[in-house]
Amino acid sequence: MGAGKTTIGRLLAKQMGREFYDSDHEI
Repeated sequence: MGAGKTTIGRLLAKQMGREFYDSDHEI
């Protein structure tokens, strides 16, 4: 359960970080 949460958290963090980078790049 903890490992699954960590995996999902990493995916979300990676996705959020990627979106943030894309938005920052556009600006």
